[in-house]
Amino acid sequence: MKPKNIWKKIRHYLSYGVRLLGMFAGLSLVPIFWNIALARTHFYFLIYSVICLIFLIMYYHSFIRLKVVYNDKIYSSFQENLNEESTKREYFSFLFKQKIFWIQYAVTALMFILIPLRLTAPVVAWVFGAYGDFAKELLALCVFIPFLFVVYVLAHISAIEYWQQERGTKRDVTKKVKRNTYISIMAAYAIVPFAVLMIIELLRYIPLVIELWEKYPSPLLLVLVIFVILFAIFFNLFRVLCARKKCIKRIKQTCQKMGFEMSTIKHPYLSAFRVCKGESFQIDVRGKTYSCKLVGAPHRGRPLVIHPAGALHFLHAIRLFKTTLFSHATVREFGYDSEYSKILIINPVPKELSCHFGNKIEAIDNGAIVGGYKIYTATAFVRAIETDTVERL
Repeated sequence: MKPKNIWKKIRHYLSYGVRLLGMFAGLSLVPIFWNIALARTHFYFLIYSVICLIFLIMYYHSFIRLKVVYNDKIYSSFQENLNEESTKREYFSFLFKQKIFWIQYAVTALMFILIPLRLTAPVVAWVFGAYGDFAKELLALCVFIPFLFVVYVLAHISAIEYWQQERGTKRDVTKKVKRNTYISIMAAYAIVPFAVLMIIELLRYIPLVIELWEKYPSPLLLVLVIFVILFAIFFNLFRVLCARKKCIKRIKQTCQKMGFEMSTIKHPYLSAFRVCKGESFQIDVRGKTYSCKLVGAPHRGRPLVIHPAGALHFLHAIRLFKTTLFSHATVREFGYDSEYSKILIINPVPKELSCHFGNKIEAIDNGAIVGGYKIYTATAFVRAIETDTVERL
């Protein structure tokens, strides 16, 4: 290998570690400055330190995950060695065989070891009392470095799971996308800790509000507060139930109007929140019987991917604008056997609905056939049976 290429690689890994250490040091100073500014006690400083440490670990996880997601070398190896049927055990086996995984972690860990903790992670040094005490700093490193390794591994596994979810979709790795993503991540973890600390400060005024309430009671204000709290808690529940009630009412009205026979609906409302076993109801349309199953997407903003094997993949993600900080999938199996044509009616409907076609994930429309099931929203299904187009779409 040419000396120029060797120096390029060294600079790459050093910049990787420096950025990580810089964010650690920067966010670790937040509780220190906050404590000085507000002249808080040791107890408050401990609370603020714990909060910032949590955000530091979250940042570490997000930063490493993004570096892996956009790493073409690891991605190419992933495409060659893993498939849709790969298990978590195979994920770990694949990861530990990647040379770049060990090099990047070794560089980062070495920088933490060589540079005093009071500069790279002052809060950690404070927690262990490692300011100038070599034995305590060694103890802090013995706890801190292995813990970061665990988070490092979990971040890589999260990236692999993300690739599995996005398998078959177009991979966008332009410099602009990378830059905007990293800026969003840095901004999020720089701003959010301050916001959380501000909320904690505001919570301290709750006793004062209660005292004022006792002196100057207002029934209208109490009713308003209770209403706002209940609205925030139960709004989504009401939305889902209303959507399902409207769906069932419209299907029944259409059947009565058109003279179609319809069986009793099993679990009409429970199936909006969880997948129930078997079919939901049968409907006879002009001599043709359809076995219908009701499923729901309770959270509209959560993308839903339908797998031909008879499973719903709900994609959970914490996002900042268009940047995904964390993501994972919840799988719910809905498959069942029937001698009739099977219809999957989705109500409520998610904002994004797609399915697996081979190794690709593509958006679908009403009437699409996925693994022997015809997919419809409630409105589209009613329109299809009214116009006798269920078999034509």
